[in-house]
Amino acid sequence: MKPFRVIAMTLAMSLTALAQTSSPPEKLSKADTRSLAATAHTPQEHRRLAEHFRAESRRYAAEAEEHTALEAQYKKNPMTNNAKAAYGTVNHCDTIAKSLKEASEQSAELAKMHEAMATDAGSK
Repeated sequence: MKPFRVIAMTLAMSLTALAQTSSPPEKLSKADTRSLAATAHTPQEHRRLAEHFRAESRRYAAEAEEHTALEAQYKKNPMTNNAKAAYGTVNHCDTIAKSLKEASEQSAELAKMHEAMATDAGSK
């Protein structure tokens, strides 16, 4: 039972640290994001999208770090790092961490694209 306490403590500390970061920008809903992406013309609209995607990138990166930390904890525990249990523990965290890292990179790229669009829109 002790390894699970370590995992729970690690997760709790990660979430606390994440919550104490600077105040997040206004969060766009999925519908707002789709709508704004389809209609954005002004520098302010593109900057709003850029900030949204930067925030998403940070969120995905933090979640990826959480899963990487959990994976490391699972690997240390013989109850969760064996042929029978690894699929649901170690492999799960590895797969999720990789997917979240990719999502973070893609969101960061979208943020850069919208910053460039904001600059272009401002020069017209």
